[in-house]
Amino acid sequence: MIRSLSLALITFATYTNVKAEKLPPILDYFPNCEQSKSETIEVESSISLKKGKAQSSSQEYAVKESELDEETTILLKTLQTKASAKDANALVLTHRILLDNPSRKSNGVLLKFRAQLISNCSDLTPNTDAPAPVNSLGKRIMGNYNFKRDMVVQTTIDLSKNLHFPQVTEHTVSIKDGVYGVNLGDSVDKVKKALGDPSVELYILESEIVLGYGRKHWFYFQEGKLAKVDTEAFGLEATLLNEIPLRDFFDDQKWKIDGIYQNKAPSRTIQLDLGLTKQKVQDQTLKISNATSNFTYRFFAKADPYSGAKTYFLSGFTLQKIAYKPKPHMSFSGAKRQFEIINEVKERINNGQKINAPALLKSLGEYAAVINIDNKEKIVVFNPQLAIRVNGDRIERISFSDDFIDMRSSPNIKATPWEFGGLKFGQTVQQAKKEMGADGFDLNGSIEFESDYYQVELNYETKEDRKVLYAMNIYIF
Repeated sequence: MIRSLSLALITFATYTNVKAEKLPPILDYFPNCEQSKSETIEVESSISLKKGKAQSSSQEYAVKESELDEETTILLKTLQTKASAKDANALVLTHRILLDNPSRKSNGVLLKFRAQLISNCSDLTPNTDAPAPVNSLGKRIMGNYNFKRDMVVQTTIDLSKNLHFPQVTEHTVSIKDGVYGVNLGDSVDKVKKALGDPSVELYILESEIVLGYGRKHWFYFQEGKLAKVDTEAFGLEATLLNEIPLRDFFDDQKWKIDGIYQNKAPSRTIQLDLGLTKQKVQDQTLKISNATSNFTYRFFAKADPYSGAKTYFLSGFTLQKIAYKPKPHMSFSGAKRQFEIINEVKERINNGQKINAPALLKSLGEYAAVINIDNKEKIVVFNPQLAIRVNGDRIERISFSDDFIDMRSSPNIKATPWEFGGLKFGQTVQQAKKEMGADGFDLNGSIEFESDYYQVELNYETKEDRKVLYAMNIYIF
C-alpha cells in the first residue's frame, strides 16, 4: 500500500512538472516571426503592503519593489496559464503598472501586467533589435544610468548639421586591440572620426558621456576618454530605444571577437579555445582580464524542452577599463522649471500658432539625451518625464511619461510628475475628459482627442473601476 501511494505521488509530481514545462515562455525579446494578429491578455492584483508608509514617494516605491516579488511571480504564472489556454507559443510582457490604491486606508497598491501573445510561431529565436518593454522577471527594460554633464553643460542642439556616417570596415573586437580600431583611452573626437556621428547622445552620468551607435553599441567616456564599450542597451526605456534608427553595420552584429567568434557562436567553443573549460557561464557571461582591461563575453541561453539543460550562444560583449566605475545620479532639479516653460506654449498650440523649435529647446535649457533620427529630425529628452520630437524648426510631438529614463537605482531622488495645462500624471480619464471638454476616442488603453491643429493621446491604466493617466503625447500638425 505504501509503495502504491509513493508511486501515485511520483506520477502526480511528474504529471505536474510536464504540465508546467508546457506553459508558454515569457520572452525578453520579440521573436523573429511575423504575427498576423496581435492579441493581448492582462492580470492585476490589489495588494495591501505590510510595511508602514515611507517618508517620500521615492522611498515608498523602493519599499513596494522589495515586497512585490512574490506577487509578481504569481501574476506572471497566471499570464502563462491564460496564454496556454489560448494555445499561444509564447508571450511578451508589454506593460507593468504599479499604482497607489486610494481605496485602501492602509498602504495599498495595484500591480498590473499586460502581455502580447505570440501565436503560430515555431521559431522563437530572439530579435535583439526588438526588446520586450518588460522582461521575463516582470521588470521594465531600461539601462542602468546616471545623469549630468561632462564638463560642459549641454543646452544647444544643432538642428541643421549633416550627420556623418562613414563606412566601417574593421570588424575585429578584442581585449588587446579594442573595438573596430577604437581603443580604450581614445578621445570623443577620435571615436567620432572613426565611427561617425552617434545615433544617440546621452548626458545622463556625472562627468560621463555615453554615445550610442544604432541600438547595440554604447561608448562610455569619462574625463573625455573612452572607458567602456558595451553591446547592452543603455539609459533609455524600451519605447524610446525602439525609436532609434537601425544602422546597418552596428545593428547587423557583424563583429568578430578576436577575429574569430561571431554572433551566436557556442560558449563551449570559446571555452575550449581559450582554456576556460573550468570557468562556468555565470549570469550568461564569461570574463577575461589583462593588466588594464576587463572583457566580458555575453551569451543568450536556449533550454532543452525535455531536460531543461541550457546551452549558451554568443550575443555581445563588454570591454572596459579595470578602474571603470559608473557615476552617481543627478536630481533633475530643473524639471519643474522645464514643465513651467512647456506650459507657456499651451495657448499657441490651441490656436495653431507656429512654435519655433530652436527657440523652445534653448529656453528649456539642459537636456538629458538626443536621438538623431536624421539630419533634421531628433528626439530630445529633457528629464525622465519630458521628451520633444523636432523636425528642423518645427515641433512634431511633445511627450510626457513617468519613465523615459530609469530612476529606480536612485530611490532617494524624487521625480517631478508631469503636468500640461489641466492634464497631469495620476489624473482619471473622467477628469481629463472634463478638462478637454470632449469624450474623445477610447482605444482600450489610450484615449484620443483631435482638433484642427493637434491630436492629444492619453495613455491610461485601469485600477479597479478607475482609469488613471500615466503618459501623454501631443502631436502638432
